Formats: sequence, structure tokens, C-alpha cells
Amino acid sequence: MIFYNAGIYTCDKKNPTADTLKIIDGKIIAVGNRKDILRNANKEHAIDLKGKTILPGFFDAHAHFWKIGDLLTFNLDLRDARSIDDIQELLKDFSKKNPHLKWIRARGFNESLMKENRLPTKEDIDQVVSDKPVFLQRTCAHIATLNTKALEVCGIDKNTKPPFGGEIQRGDNGFPNGVLSETALGLAIKHFPQITDKDYEKMILAAGKEFLKNGVTSVSDPAV
Repeated sequence: MIFYNAGIYTCDKKNPTADTLKIIDGKIIAVGNRKDILRNANKEHAIDLKGKTILPGFFDAHAHFWKIGDLLTFNLDLRDARSIDDIQELLKDFSKKNPHLKWIRARGFNESLMKENRLPTKEDIDQVVSDKPVFLQRTCAHIATLNTKALEVCGIDKNTKPPFGGEIQRGDNGFPNGVLSETALGLAIKHFPQITDKDYEKMILAAGKEFLKNGVTSVSDPAV
């Protein structure tokens, strides 16, 4: 396969740009000018990119690789939620499609983008899922909302003291409203089902596919 009439940035100081690239069996074997590479080439496998740009693979210097895979596989993605109603509908649908899950975990909501402009509470979640623990993590990953079932499973009640550096938000009656922040998230996370090797494999493969789809070929995970 040959791609020509392209703007190619090579990262080679001696030859920083080129216009043609040749690939055989998934490997780049030539980068250079159109005249040299197309000489004696099979024109049926040559594609005119009409000036489009080709760049080397990107390197993401800070990404939590398997956690991105977790979001793509075992988590409910809430990044598009624009209201509490949206979260509830997504939760209801996800719960019906995944009855085997012992916990429902979701991530990505941002209350500043939502109609109500507030964090969801346990009551909001209880309206749609009350029979199993639910953990909704904010987009920043420093705040989460649990439903009543999750609070019960984790033993978080009116008398629970937050760990150092964490917060358990409470309603006017003094009982937790479901919102935890910072180190208090650990009160819930330690109760999640253990991740198996098969789970990690599925998450890592999903993350790899997503990165490659977006042109990222190398990743540095600061947590590894």
C-alpha cells in the first residue's frame, strides 16, 4: 500500500518532511518523495491523499491505561449526561442490560454541565436502582455519589467518620446524602468485586484499541 501526495512529518531532522509513504505487511518500509517510491510500484495500491497530513504515532505521557479500558468495558459512561434525568435513564438502561453485575459503577458526570447544576444524591439514584449498590464517579474522579444500598454495603451511616483528607457529605438530618470526596471514596472502593486477570485483559485490549483508533501508539501510565 502506498500513500502519496501527502504532508508527512517524519520527526527526522535530516529529512523532516516527505510526500509519500509505503507500507508492506503492516510495516512502513519507505518514506520519501513520490517519484522515487512510485517508480515500478503497483499503481492499483496507491492512494492519493490530496494533501492530507500524516504524522508519527502520538505519545500520551500521562494516561491511566487500564482505567480507561475499565470505563470502556465495565463502567457506564456518563460524560454525555446533561441532567439528573439523563443519569437516571442511563442507569436504568445499563442496569437492565447488565443484571449479572454485583455493583453498578459509572463515571464521567459533570454537574456544572447539567441542568440542575448540582451533584446527584442517593435519592436520585434510588429512584431507578435500589436493589444493588451503585457508585457514580464524577469526571474528576475525586467525588462520587452512592445509592442507599451502596452506603449500607459499605457500612457508611450517620456515625461514620470520614478518613483524613476525605469528606462524607450529609443532609440536614445528619445522615449521609451519598456524596463522598477524596480519600472517603476508599470507603466504597474497597468493597468493589475483585478484578480478575481476565477483566484486566479485557480492559487493556479495549483501551489499546481506543488509543490506536485515535493515533496514539505509546502510553505512559503514571500509576504503574
